[in-house]
Amino acid sequence: MRPGFRYTTFTIPNQITFVRTIVSCVISFLVLSDVVPHDDRTEWMVAAFAIYWVGDSLDGLVARLLDQETRGGALLDTLCDRFCICLAVAGATVVLQPPVVPVLLYLFNFMVLDFWLSLRFVDFEVDTNNRFYEVDRTVYRFNWSPLAKTVNSALVCLLAIFGPWWVSTPFLLALVAIKAWSWSRLRAGQVLTPA
Repeated sequence: MRPGFRYTTFTIPNQITFVRTIVSCVISFLVLSDVVPHDDRTEWMVAAFAIYWVGDSLDGLVARLLDQETRGGALLDTLCDRFCICLAVAGATVVLQPPVVPVLLYLFNFMVLDFWLSLRFVDFEVDTNNRFYEVDRTVYRFNWSPLAKTVNSALVCLLAIFGPWWVSTPFLLALVAIKAWSWSRLRAGQVLTPA
């Protein structure tokens, strides 16, 4: 272990991550397995997304307030985000039947490009991607600044599911381009200093 890095698993933020993941995923699974009455499925899917987004914001806020940001917590949060979104989007797709192309673009962006980028902090001497500005301010600004996180996660997902395809598709293509550009900038890497 490098000095200054903490690997504790059972912190309060990580407990929040576990709880929000379990609750959100169980709700999504109940909708997908047809346990929830058809008339109530939309409300249940809204609840699954809301629990995920509120919990995702809360675990990060608590980690910063209690000075409990850890590499393990950041990795756990990143993996749990993908699990929650995958099930929630699957449930929303079954319930709402949004256009396929925006949903697939969103999933490709979040499950592949954003996932890879979100794990890149482990290559550098930062505990989480919330501190990636210490490595590359531009990549941080487009991916993990508070505004970028809101756009990359909640707003883009809502646009993919509820927005008209002719609005959401170009927006999602632009987001995929930003993620691909960020990926290539980090791959160029010579200007950065890996751990």
